[in-house]
Amino acid sequence: MAVLSKFKQKVCKLKNNKIMKWVSVLSVVSVVASLGCFFCFAEDTQTGGQIVSTALSNALNQMLSDFFSYAAIVLPIGLTVFGVIVGIGYAMKLFKKISK
Repeated sequence: MAVLSKFKQKVCKLKNNKIMKWVSVLSVVSVVASLGCFFCFAEDTQTGGQIVSTALSNALNQMLSDFFSYAAIVLPIGLTVFGVIVGIGYAMKLFKKISK
C-alpha cells in the first residue's frame, strides 16, 4: 500500500507541472493519430488480428528468405576458410610426426 501512495504523490506532483501536461497531451494525440492511420489503411474484409497475423507471417517469410540468401553468399567463403585452417592444422601435425 505504501508503494501505491508514493505513486499517487508522484503523479500529483507531475500533474502540477505544465510541461508534463503538454507531454501527456501530445502523447495521447500521437497515439490517437497512429491508431487512426492504422484503421484508415486496414482492409474491411479482415479483422485486426488477421491483419497483424498476415503482416507477421509476411515479415517472417521475408526474413527467412533474406537469411538463406545471405547464408548462400557466406557459406562457401566460410567453408573455404574453415577447410584451410583444418588442412593447415593436419599438415602441421603430419610434418611434426614425420620429423620425429
